[in-house]
Amino acid sequence: MINDYFRKGKMMGKISRNIVFLAAVVLCTTLLVGVCDAETAKTATEKEVKNPYENSRILIEAFVVEVKLDALYKAGVGPVGQRPNSVSMEKILQCLRDENKAKVTAGAKVAVKNSQDGGMRSSENRYIEREAMRREKDVNQPVPIPAKIFDSYEISTQFSALAYVGPEKDITVEFTFDQSTVDAASKSDRPPMRINRQWKSEVCLEAGKPGIAGATQDGQTVVFLIIAADIENK
Repeated sequence: MINDYFRKGKMMGKISRNIVFLAAVVLCTTLLVGVCDAETAKTATEKEVKNPYENSRILIEAFVVEVKLDALYKAGVGPVGQRPNSVSMEKILQCLRDENKAKVTAGAKVAVKNSQDGGMRSSENRYIEREAMRREKDVNQPVPIPAKIFDSYEISTQFSALAYVGPEKDITVEFTFDQSTVDAASKSDRPPMRINRQWKSEVCLEAGKPGIAGATQDGQTVVFLIIAADIENK
C-alpha cells in the first residue's frame, strides 16, 4: 500500500509539472502574439501617416488682376460682397474674357519642395513720358517751349512662399507678395502716381485651382491677388 502511495505521489507530481510547463508555454505564446500584434499595428500606423507627397515639387503662382468695378456688378457681384452675390474666381474669370473689363497686370512663379520655402524678385526701370515747358538757352528764344521729358521709375515684384501638401492632397500656402509700380494710364504734365501693394497671408488651396488671396479697391478698379498651387509629380 505504501508503494502504491508513492507511485500515486510521483504521478501527481509529474502531472503538476506538466501543467506548470503547459501554462508557461501558453503564457509565452500569448506574450509573443501580443508583441507581434503590436509591431504589426505600429507598422500599419506608420504606413497610414506617411505622406505620399513628402518629396513632391510644388509650383506656386501669383497673379495681380485688375477688374473694373462696373464689370463686377454686371457679373452679379454685390456692392458689399454679401452672399450669394460675393466675388468668386468664376466671376473674375468671366470678366477676364474681355480685356476691356479685366486684365492681368503682374505675375510671379516659384517652385518649392514640400514643406520648404522659396522666392523671387524682379525689377526694371520704366521710362514714363510727360510734357513740360523748356526754356532754351538761346537768347533769341526767351519764351519757354513745349518739350517731352522721360522720367525713370523702378518697377518691382517680390514673391516668397512656403507650401505644404498634406496626405489628402490639400495644399497650404504661406506667402508674401510685394509690388511697386506706377499708374501711367494717362499722359499729363505731372509725374505718374506711384503704387505700392503688399499682401501677406496663409491660404488653403485645391491642387490646380486658383483662389482669391487678397484684394484692394482703387476708385473704380478692384485689384485682386490670385494664388494657385499645383503638385508637379503627383
